[in-house]
Amino acid sequence: MRVRDEQWRLLAKIRRDPGRLYALDLTIARPVCLAAHAREDAWRWHARFGYTNFTALRKMGREGLVRGLPVLTQVDQLCEACLAGKQRCAPFPHQAQ
Repeated sequence: MRVRDEQWRLLAKIRRDPGRLYALDLTIARPVCLAAHAREDAWRWHARFGYTNFTALRKMGREGLVRGLPVLTQVDQLCEACLAGKQRCAPFPHQAQ
């Protein structure tokens, strides 16, 4: 199989192995290093304090109640673990309808 762009230039040749899978060998023309940096320490402190809400974390940092806790600026963040923990399950009915 051959992969081409809009101008019909060859981008890649792909071979199919006996298991009917396509194996694509890629070589990077120009190496790129991407570094991810956390938006803030808010997520780390949120987890360290047992998923305390961000408003309380911000208050603790602002008032200097915790040594090493910076003043957090982003407080309106959603945590998937917290959302899942707040969900309620409907009880099972005692009898079938």
